[in-house]
Amino acid sequence: MNIFRLRLKRFFVFLCLIGYGVVYITVKRIHWKKSQETTNIERAAKDVHMMDNTILLNPPIPTQKIIQTTVLTSFTTSKQFSTAAEIIEPEIKGTFCEFVDLGCFHPSRYNSRTGIGIHVNNMTQNKCALHCHNTKQSYAGISQGGMCVCNRDVGGFANIRFASDECNLTCPGKSDENCGGAKHIRALRIKSGCFEAPFKDSFVDSRSIGCFSTPSSDSGFNKHRVNTATRCMERCEFMRHPVAAFKSPGTCFCGKMTDRFNLTHKLSNCEIVDAVQAYRTLVEDKRCGNIKILPRGNYVRTWLGSCPGSGNTWTRYLLEKATGYYGGSAYGERIMHLSGFLGEMFPIGEGRTDFVKNHLMDPKRPDLQQVVLVIRNPYNAFISDFHRVSTKGNHTGRADRKTFDSNFLKYVQSTIDYWMRMPEKLLESKKPFLIIFYEHLVEDPITNVRKMVEFFPNKLLHPADLESRLACLSQELKGSYKRKSAKLTFNPYTSEMTKEMNDAIAYARRTLVEAGVTPVMPDYETAGPDVDVTVT
Repeated sequence: MNIFRLRLKRFFVFLCLIGYGVVYITVKRIHWKKSQETTNIERAAKDVHMMDNTILLNPPIPTQKIIQTTVLTSFTTSKQFSTAAEIIEPEIKGTFCEFVDLGCFHPSRYNSRTGIGIHVNNMTQNKCALHCHNTKQSYAGISQGGMCVCNRDVGGFANIRFASDECNLTCPGKSDENCGGAKHIRALRIKSGCFEAPFKDSFVDSRSIGCFSTPSSDSGFNKHRVNTATRCMERCEFMRHPVAAFKSPGTCFCGKMTDRFNLTHKLSNCEIVDAVQAYRTLVEDKRCGNIKILPRGNYVRTWLGSCPGSGNTWTRYLLEKATGYYGGSAYGERIMHLSGFLGEMFPIGEGRTDFVKNHLMDPKRPDLQQVVLVIRNPYNAFISDFHRVSTKGNHTGRADRKTFDSNFLKYVQSTIDYWMRMPEKLLESKKPFLIIFYEHLVEDPITNVRKMVEFFPNKLLHPADLESRLACLSQELKGSYKRKSAKLTFNPYTSEMTKEMNDAIAYARRTLVEAGVTPVMPDYETAGPDVDVTVT
């Protein structure tokens, strides 16, 4: 008995030692995590403090250089000299972030585990965005005029179901910006990130939106003298203009797209004398911002239908920018919500979204009230969606050649009948519909977006400033969740697959023609897949 008691006593002592060790290790880990969090905050605060000495400074007064130029007059053959003042624009330094102002909301409950907060002196929206970018978060929230909180999900600090008009505090570091309210929060979504000026030439090239005719004197563009396109973009960025346009040898135009400068002025040839190269700066154009969740209501719902890979997500982005309201989805993909499609997670029956993404065209579905059907060349739609399927649902991922060789045939065989019969099911539903061909949307996005907006019966989706929103949209058509364009260097379609594809295209076209639908489907058979087999 004594031996048993002794062993039992030793066993309890052993358990106590283990328990003490576990507690000690846990406490140490908690202290380590807190120290790391503090270090991250201090590092971010240091970056923000450094920005005080760069981006927030007033631009230095441009220096002037007096030069002599030879002038020949028609009144004399003698040379006359005149002086002209050439303004040399100062170098721009600082860190600039690309972000979108989502609006003012009631706060949600958050703590140190859902976001890292910091109080910033001379707060600006750019400072808070920079802090959150440095802490690797996608959303920034500002309140109380100087408090910045970050999270990977806007719901971590803002309740997007409840918009507010009580963000009435100006930013101490920039009087024309809003920094939330005493109890309400201004939410920002960080897009491509933050970039330090002077910019790299490669970064500026990536922001090109094409060649245009030189802005006219009544276009609202400001004119500056700089020697490169990179310096031009820095100048326009610093002056908070959405568009920079550079004309060689040294003229820079800063402004935004309007009825005087828009896609109708775009040129196919950049070598002509009157051409300027235009770039999209990081500055948000608020004319097509301020997108909201619809107030709860019993709306006539419009299905935004398509075969997967046909540009449904991009179309939804364009419509949100044009109408000023978030669209919904039948799928509730959290990754889409995190990337800025804030209507994604709202249940369809809640009545907070109108146009709703849905790839299934079920004519018997009771909530199918009207349809916008986006049709794309199936050769390209199948390649696009195969990239997504092969990368586990990654909407911007890409499959390699080996994956195409082993699995693409099976994918086409399982999808082709679905694509072919979508128009048939649409007509069977006997619901109002509008067909948009993806290729027409790419070629003339503004006209086709206007056509879709006019099709919506919900008057809330017909903003009074539609044309202004469309002018704004024309300078940022790409969106933030679109797969980068890169043609395959091989044709994944065999001759047998091509014959089957062309038969399906002919069947779908015949279905629409017999129903009197216009315009007629493009010649997808001749176009084939958009690949570049000459690249090795």
